[in-house]
Amino acid sequence: MTIDNALVTVNTGGLNITRGNTTIILPQGTTLPVVLNLVVPVDTTVPVTLNVPVNIPLNQTELHEPFTGLQDVVRPFYCMINSNAINLNGEPVCR
Repeated sequence: MTIDNALVTVNTGGLNITRGNTTIILPQGTTLPVVLNLVVPVDTTVPVTLNVPVNIPLNQTELHEPFTGLQDVVRPFYCMINSNAINLNGEPVCR
């Protein structure tokens, strides 16, 4: 990896360089002793689409009665269109 225009400071027994402009070349696989502790605020909305299977036994909820009532309202119209309709249990819908 090459780092161009790096500012370096070197302090040795006989040589002192402060903010010297240089090019640093690091061999591949060089491990750098760097510890980063950064807080990066993120304010982004990510759209997510999930298929979540749901199996709610309506006959065990407060919705049972309203849905049963809705079936009673829709049944006459449904039977006008398909008088031989059967439910999921194989029973006739129109009686």
